[in-house]
Amino acid sequence: LYIPFTVFSIMMFLFIIFNFLSLIPIMRKIDKFSIKDFDLY
Repeated sequence: LYIPFTVFSIMMFLFIIFNFLSLIPIMRKIDKFSIKDFDLY
């Protein structure tokens, strides 16, 4: 019972890390788009 639980926790931890890393470029793109919008106005 302990081994599957540890594997599941590790997978969830890696999943959260990958989601966080994938959110960083998205936030940068949003910042760039907002800056472009301000430049257009």
